[in-house]
Amino acid sequence: MKRILVSAFLLIFAMTLSHLAAAQANSNSPGDQLLQAAKDDNAATVRQLLGGGVNIESSDSKRYTALIKAALYGKIEVVNLL
Repeated sequence: MKRILVSAFLLIFAMTLSHLAAAQANSNSPGDQLLQAAKDDNAATVRQLLGGGVNIESSDSKRYTALIKAALYGKIEVVNLL
């Protein structure tokens, strides 16, 4: 009985981790795209997203906005856009 409970727990735990990883990998909202474009110095994408009305105040789990990320990574052109 104990072995069955441990096996069930491990299965549920593994499924939960898999679900969380998939959800995180699929996080591709316009705000996430802006943050990534700022970090990657992709000024064209930043310009396109801003023109499309993306929230410029979008932030990541550390509460870094696109402007903060661009500044941290030395992306001057993107900093000027933001």
